[in-house]
Amino acid sequence: MFGMFKKDIYQGNYSGEVRNDLAHGLGKIEFEDGSSYEGGFLFDEYHGEGKFIFSDEGFVEGKWTNGLFYEGVRIFVNGDKYEGEFLTIKDGGRQFQVFMHGKGKLYRYEEGKWFSGYWKDDDLEESVDDWDVGDI
Repeated sequence: MFGMFKKDIYQGNYSGEVRNDLAHGLGKIEFEDGSSYEGGFLFDEYHGEGKFIFSDEGFVEGKWTNGLFYEGVRIFVNGDKYEGEFLTIKDGGRQFQVFMHGKGKLYRYEEGKWFSGYWKDDDLEESVDDWDVGDI
């Protein structure tokens, strides 16, 4: 089934597949602050492959499960790029924060270098490239 609907909980407009009045299947939601998500939904939660564009124009793209982003790519506004595992913390409702967390690599645009290793809450905990962790 395909349909369009609007809910107060979203504070935005959704268009896509619907099941029992819930976003379910492929769809896109555009929020009032300029952010958006396009991809899979499972009973109103981001699920499967999808891309979330933040209001500042940075974005994450990759794998979601039950509303949580856990693996893929994050592009930062300054040009930095992280590929790997993530931790997502929901702030309530549709608000969330995404952290580099687990195995991954960060490309620092201004330095032109990749930093690989194990990350925790956006900090490099263990480098696999012999970089001094404190330098990142």
